[in-house]
Amino acid sequence: MLRAGLEVKSRLDPKEAAFTADSLCHALLVLAAAERPRHAVGGQAALHDSCRGERAAGEAAAVQETVDNLARIDAALSALP
Repeated sequence: MLRAGLEVKSRLDPKEAAFTADSLCHALLVLAAAERPRHAVGGQAALHDSCRGERAAGEAAAVQETVDNLARIDAALSALP
């Protein structure tokens, strides 16, 4: 559902889409932590999009949170067999 929302938000309000992408990432991180690490890959892509938008909006705190989440995803992916 968040993926569909992100697609619509990207078309209607691209500046705010970064924050929707961040929400999608949080949801995918929760799924990855629940023994579904393949979801971390989708979260990684959403975070990269989110980070670009947050930087463009000058949201330094949001960018730092996104960078921290990228590190969490990298750790989850490196733990895969």
